[in-house]
Amino acid sequence: MTGSTPTLRERLAGLSNLSGAESALASWIERNLHALPFESAANVAEGAGVSEMSVSRFVRKLGYDGFRALKAELKAQTVRAERPEFDDRLRRFALPSGDPAELNEALRLEIEAILDVYRLAKGPAWQDALDVIERAERVSVAGFQGSKGLALDFATRLKWTRPGVRFVEGTSGTWSEVFDEDPTRSCLVLLDTALYARTSLKLAEMAQREGMPMVIVTDRFGNWARKFTPHVLSVSTWTNTWWDSSAGLSALLGLLLNGLTMRAGPAARARLKRLSALGQAFETFADDSASPTRPAPDNDEESK
Repeated sequence: MTGSTPTLRERLAGLSNLSGAESALASWIERNLHALPFESAANVAEGAGVSEMSVSRFVRKLGYDGFRALKAELKAQTVRAERPEFDDRLRRFALPSGDPAELNEALRLEIEAILDVYRLAKGPAWQDALDVIERAERVSVAGFQGSKGLALDFATRLKWTRPGVRFVEGTSGTWSEVFDEDPTRSCLVLLDTALYARTSLKLAEMAQREGMPMVIVTDRFGNWARKFTPHVLSVSTWTNTWWDSSAGLSALLGLLLNGLTMRAGPAARARLKRLSALGQAFETFADDSASPTRPAPDNDEESK
């Protein structure tokens, strides 16, 4: 964190239950942070497709006295050279120079992103997200584009903690594997990052319409997710390296898995043994030297 005063991006990340106009404004601001200090309220309203009055109300909801105060704070932050607030998306694709100072800055930002995840894991929003997943009999996990591998990894490992988990891809074109389920006994875990997939938005919209609880894991380049669910876990992926960093997202998903395993308790160990036995029956794994079917010491035994 850069101090007691939150940055604009941090204020946006803390919003939830946005109206259509507020969601449009949040998305426009996120995309145009680099130019915002030089825009007028009228230009912002036109760009987001809302009224100037909506801009004024939204700025106050963010905690600023008015649009001029917001612009003044953004200009002051650039003068103070604080944590980048104008990480315009084009900079994500700048060719790296290999300068040691550039690597040091990337390391600092990556560590800061991971620390943010650990701070998030201590708050009520984290516990609420765990509640949603724990209570669901069926958990569908989806991810797209560059985030697809992270989503598949999370779903695969969560299967070793509890039953009723599957990675979904919508190969039939109808996503019936998600929406054939009773929405009151299911949930959707959606992972997506910029540039966001159109399918993510459609999937989230349908889940909202069907009344299916959602947990959305995403970056901080867009505020689209809060339009669909209050259960949004976001982390910074901007580290001044080529096409972002997935370190924060990986840490978030790892801690999410850890929290769900902790809640499952002894059932998670039984599940681990069950899947390990199935893997051995099908000769799935080449190396079973660390097989979970072998007796593992309890925590109290390890401490002796």
